[in-house]
Amino acid sequence: MSRLIYFIASIYLLSTGSAALAASDNHLPQNRSQSVINAFQVMCTLELPNFEHISAKATAMKMGLQVDEKQASLDDVVTRRKSWVGNLTTGPFVLFLDEMSGSKGKSTACAVAAVVPDTDMFRSEAVTMIKLQTDPKPEIDRDGSRSFVWNGVFGPESIVILRDFKPIGKPGVMLKLLNHVSTHYEEDPLMVEEGYRMSKSTPAKGLSRKSTIFKYKQVSFKLTPPNGYLLQEMEQSFGKVFSFIDTQDSEKRSSSMTITVMMRDPNKPPDPALGIIATIMAPFEKRLVNYSRREKESFDSNGLFFQGASFSGQMGAAPIAGAVFVTSDQNVIYIFLGFCKQGKAGEFDAELTDVVKSFQVIP
Repeated sequence: MSRLIYFIASIYLLSTGSAALAASDNHLPQNRSQSVINAFQVMCTLELPNFEHISAKATAMKMGLQVDEKQASLDDVVTRRKSWVGNLTTGPFVLFLDEMSGSKGKSTACAVAAVVPDTDMFRSEAVTMIKLQTDPKPEIDRDGSRSFVWNGVFGPESIVILRDFKPIGKPGVMLKLLNHVSTHYEEDPLMVEEGYRMSKSTPAKGLSRKSTIFKYKQVSFKLTPPNGYLLQEMEQSFGKVFSFIDTQDSEKRSSSMTITVMMRDPNKPPDPALGIIATIMAPFEKRLVNYSRREKESFDSNGLFFQGASFSGQMGAAPIAGAVFVTSDQNVIYIFLGFCKQGKAGEFDAELTDVVKSFQVIP
């Protein structure tokens, strides 16, 4: 349970998620970049990504399997994912392999992640060794990462993506090849890139401030969403994440909140709410500068008991603030998580609390 809850917080603060990437980069060899790129070429680019072939290759190389999951969603989309830890002469790396298949086609992604001494030097080496075009303009995400995207490198529906965390001082990089085989000619492979860690994602849609019903499997609930936010729904192996993104803020995607619905394991004792909150807070405490936390007063609302905490700190040059609320019933855990620019913390905290207090499970 702790591993799954930790993942929720990592949606915001993902950097080098594997323990194999946590080693210091101070003593990495100078040829580290070439070594990691060579691993990417051998594992991912000798042919367009093929789940079975790459999996067999990793097994034959006796790489350490870390994740092996398969899930089918209600709309017949089947998701498979595996990851392994490998060792090069220059240090460890992680191999990620993901596949989504359904009525619209199949997308397969193969990626290598590692710590390197210099992310800009790594990108320069990748451009030369993989024969990419000159650097595209990076796309900056709210977690502080930047992504460089090259289209059509290995075919018309292939994408090469290089992601790093230099803006927030993290040494990790991920180099990925994504290929999509569509049953519809007009299908755009960029539309499935977000499926890399999702089994299902609906297009974002606007919301008005009125009571709205949400559903996941046998669970139904209603709440009053924040006005003007976009909603996106994402199914994960552990449950469903409902994400609300502020479109009215002057800085794009600077405020957001999520509601995660997690099914309880009937064979395990329930996790206490304070333990869940502590697990969610852990990556924020680790990665925010000047981190502080304050317990929020618990309260009852619509027959449910809520516990929560607020936090603040600085991610790179950006001061942020946020809050977590947790409640549960006999079968389900509900986790509310949100953050914003620190300057609007008071307004945002009140907005999030209003959403939480409007929450009501429908029998």
